[in-house]
Amino acid sequence: MRKLSFLMLSLLLIVGVIAGCSSDQRDENSGEVQSQSKEAQPVDNSVNEGKKVDLVKGTETVLTIVQELKQTIETSPQAYSQINAKGKKIEENWDRIEKQVEERYPDDYTNIEESLYPLIAEAKKDQPNVDNLQRLVEETIEKLKHFKEQVSSDS
Repeated sequence: MRKLSFLMLSLLLIVGVIAGCSSDQRDENSGEVQSQSKEAQPVDNSVNEGKKVDLVKGTETVLTIVQELKQTIETSPQAYSQINAKGKKIEENWDRIEKQVEERYPDDYTNIEESLYPLIAEAKKDQPNVDNLQRLVEETIEKLKHFKEQVSSDS
């Protein structure tokens, strides 16, 4: 009886170790998938590496997402989860170019952020005010278009 108990306990321990090892492999694989998805971002996040992100492309990306938000508001004003996701995406992409904009174009930076930050904050609310969003989206689109033209002519 003792031998049977010892054998069962040993078998259980071996199965536990094997199961633990195989779950580590899945975690490593999911890490690879996560790093691959981060590499597929629309704007190169090389600011963190000391390189400068192309301001024209970065501004175009933010502008495109704001225009997508406008479209979402017009077609599905009650789609709060989509609006929230667009707000987060705007914030992430603006963060990639924000430092350069602030350093190279301080007046434009201040002007853009007067409507962009309230837009992001409103879009991330659980139940955003659609009228307020529409006004902020229009202001932000105009400011980003103007800024993009200025940056393009400076290049």
